[in-house]
Amino acid sequence: MVVESKTVQDLVSRVSYILTNDPTPPATLQTEIQWALDWSMRDMALKGILSAFKTEAQLSLVAGTSDYTLPDDFYSLIEPSMYFNASPRWPLRFYTEQDRVEYGLTETLQTSARPYWWTILGRDLANSTGRHSVRFLPTPDTTYTINYTYIAVPESIVTKSLNEDIDVRFPRDKTQALIYGAATMFPAYLGADQQQYYQAKYLETLQDLRLSATPVIGNVTQNKRYRTSERYGTGYDDLSWPYSVSGVPHQ
Repeated sequence: MVVESKTVQDLVSRVSYILTNDPTPPATLQTEIQWALDWSMRDMALKGILSAFKTEAQLSLVAGTSDYTLPDDFYSLIEPSMYFNASPRWPLRFYTEQDRVEYGLTETLQTSARPYWWTILGRDLANSTGRHSVRFLPTPDTTYTINYTYIAVPESIVTKSLNEDIDVRFPRDKTQALIYGAATMFPAYLGADQQQYYQAKYLETLQDLRLSATPVIGNVTQNKRYRTSERYGTGYDDLSWPYSVSGVPHQ
């Protein structure tokens, strides 16, 4: 079954008609409409946690390297997402800055073993890629394949030509809301009642998307439970299992 075609031109024309009663906007307005459509699509896909943008991928870990670059379209990981591709396939644990300080995980970075922890780093500007990176602790002692799942950023509408289709992953039944969302970014062209109507319809769709997202698809917060001076993560009795704080496997 072929996905229903929705070109950039289709959407630009609809927004232009709402704003000016003319489906063919001037060049300057056309560019601004494309920017508005791009913003609306990203807002819907990422805030609404659209399952269509759920992406499965792999990382190939090598001995002695703890940091790895994530894909260009990476937005956020779906947790718990990092797990080994080979037996034992247990998931890796996410660590926060608080974990790093409290449990001395900086020292763990200096050890070599089967990784157990991971965290997301900032964009990798040193290599001019602008991508996010992920860090594994302890540093891998040999080759490993890690499976993970993330929410991808939609393809840019701004960089597409008018005759190109919008991202095929974007649900075609949501394009009307996409048009409304873009239109709300031009209040000077709309009356107060129109602005209120289009904004309400857009936010209604966004709310429906959020409510329909399940924990399996959406972002799951890794809850922590506290006991006296110790902090435990859900799923294991010992926060550092199967590694001690020093990164050495428990016997």
